[in-house]
Amino acid sequence: MDPKSNWKFWKKRKSFRPTTSALVTPTTAATDATVVAASAASATPAEPASIDDPSTPKPPEPHAPPISRPHVSKTEAWLSRATLFLTFTKSVAEGVGLTPLKAVCEGVVTLLEAVQTVQDNRSAWHELILSIKAHLDAFQQQLGQLGIGDILEEVESSLKDPIEEYLNDVTKLLANIFAESGITEEDIKTNKLAIPVLIRRIGTTKLEAGVINDYRLRLQTAQSKIMHSLLLYIAISVGDSKDDVILAKLRFIDPSESRPRECATGTRSDILMSCIKWSLDDNAPNILWIKGHPGGGKSAIASSLVNELGVKKRRLGSSFFFQRQNATTMTTSALWRTVAYDLARHPTIRKSLTTKMKEEIDLRTPDIKILFQQLIQDPLTKINNIPIEQSPIVVIDALDECGGLEGQRSKDRKDLIRTLDSWSKLPRNFKLIVTSREENDIARLFSRTHPHTIELSTGEKTDAKSKEDIQSFLRIEFQTIAERYPESLSADWPGSKIIEDLAVKAGGLFIWASTAIKLIEAGQPEKQLKQALGGKGTGDMNSLYLQVIKMSFPNPSVDDVEDLLSVVGTVIVAKEPLRLSAIAQLLSIDKSAVEHICTGLQSVMEFREELRFRHQSFVDFLLDPGSDASKFGISLGKAHETLAFGCLEIMKKELRLNI
Repeated sequence: MDPKSNWKFWKKRKSFRPTTSALVTPTTAATDATVVAASAASATPAEPASIDDPSTPKPPEPHAPPISRPHVSKTEAWLSRATLFLTFTKSVAEGVGLTPLKAVCEGVVTLLEAVQTVQDNRSAWHELILSIKAHLDAFQQQLGQLGIGDILEEVESSLKDPIEEYLNDVTKLLANIFAESGITEEDIKTNKLAIPVLIRRIGTTKLEAGVINDYRLRLQTAQSKIMHSLLLYIAISVGDSKDDVILAKLRFIDPSESRPRECATGTRSDILMSCIKWSLDDNAPNILWIKGHPGGGKSAIASSLVNELGVKKRRLGSSFFFQRQNATTMTTSALWRTVAYDLARHPTIRKSLTTKMKEEIDLRTPDIKILFQQLIQDPLTKINNIPIEQSPIVVIDALDECGGLEGQRSKDRKDLIRTLDSWSKLPRNFKLIVTSREENDIARLFSRTHPHTIELSTGEKTDAKSKEDIQSFLRIEFQTIAERYPESLSADWPGSKIIEDLAVKAGGLFIWASTAIKLIEAGQPEKQLKQALGGKGTGDMNSLYLQVIKMSFPNPSVDDVEDLLSVVGTVIVAKEPLRLSAIAQLLSIDKSAVEHICTGLQSVMEFREELRFRHQSFVDFLLDPGSDASKFGISLGKAHETLAFGCLEIMKKELRLNI
């Protein structure tokens, strides 16, 4: 059977698909390369090789002791050298991020090793044919994927063609081996020959030295072309640094510099699994809405999804976490600029964005609808054919915190709602995960767009799994507290019964459990624990927050309360987070007094550098005129007035002519 007819036969068999087990992973490829290298280093041709063959091992020096070498055929020696080259090429491709070439090299290494396995281990010939056909199909599929032609058309032709040429030469070599074995296409189609006969025929295969040398030269030529194209690819990647300057204009620096804490290990697994399942469903809506009451753990789930999709699944397109206290910088424009910047890691989007930004995109436009179309909608439609398992997923947390204290009345929030409506009209393989409270404008939007929805159960609706997750969280945190008191607290303190009682009181609210832990950490553990257990109701954040304030400031004077309200009110209304020293200066309060207030509120406030509340529900508690905290309630009007007066006082003291 001639090589051409054999190749046609493989091309006809469309029904077979490769299995995962047939592919070589990078780890096994590296291990196999070591074995093959050792084999190739000790290999001696079965017949004399030409003098100019650089791969021929040199005989030992006369004074060296004789080396015992196993008998290895010229074909096997060539296969070893080809495997080494492919392993090297794969590592180069991996270094420059050229996934299709890396996959091709891995596959061909597997193919060549399959031939050696047939000769060494006497495997079934018919299975080998199917395996080779499967690999060739997989190579063609890999070469057709995005990542080469998206960079530059010249690179596609200069790199793709030599790879295909290399594959064709390997195919022809194998076809020669098959033909030399005396096996016809009819034998393969009907599986007519018994396996022992096939094995004997394969064992008699011997190709002429000239034929082997011809294949070696042809593959060396293809190798040179591939390496030349790789250098070109690297040069273009370096040239992309010019694009980086353009794309850097999109970049938004998150003032918080970190995302929220992830779910505790082993918790929320059912919700995370549901999200991953949705992400792989072609027929599911392209928006997933995770909704729930304040403190239900929405941000922790979003943060865990960023880790799951980014580190484990390699599908994270971008993420953005709105924060009410940073509303002036964390705008809808900043959101979509961030998403566009992150998505530009994809070559097609990168090329589209850099071209548009040179010509037509105005990043300062107040028309967010046009900005969304130019930065997101148009580039994404250029990769519409990307498989669902490779499509990028965008995660946006806390939609309800967009717009700051103005909330749904703000222009930013209205812009966000309009652009989310536009996203819902994109093809379904462009997935977006959002989390929020069920506020009116958001609920109206999703009643029209019909996203896939996951509701976090709290209060009386709390399910058993949420309760178990909160117990797991509390158990981990109490172990940490107990380790700080080895002489007085047992390792399992405070015991399963109390942990279960606290989980019931949390009512499905992780923020209740987290705040209770912070409260207990802030003082004497046993005393603080009794206070946490003494609150009324289930999932009652107002009661817990009131306990935090009363325990931190047990018998405050009128001046103490005024200072407390001034500091807390300034943190709430300031357009940007402020440092402790800045607040002391603005309010003309002693710095140690401000620090005393912040220390007392450490279970609900962070003050490492800038002052910010741990959760928005504490702000809601202070601003609610109907809460039990009437004595500590904040009037926004009064807080704005106090801050404005402080700013004017500083200007009066510090402003000078021509400063």
